[in-house]
Amino acid sequence: MEQQHEFLTTTEVAAFFRVGRKTVSQWCRSGHLKAIRVSEKGDWRVRRTSVEALAAGTAEGQ
Repeated sequence: MEQQHEFLTTTEVAAFFRVGRKTVSQWCRSGHLKAIRVSEKGDWRVRRTSVEALAAGTAEGQ
């Protein structure tokens, strides 16, 4: 069975790390967080596992 990933918004990730949404967007663009762009405006969805890995100090998938 295919694993489904839970995704978070940049607002949710920003609240978790207590940083701004722009910081989270920069992390997405730079690859610090595994994320997908969901709109041409620049909205991102971040994998929960990527957030957990960053919080634990590990680099997911790198």
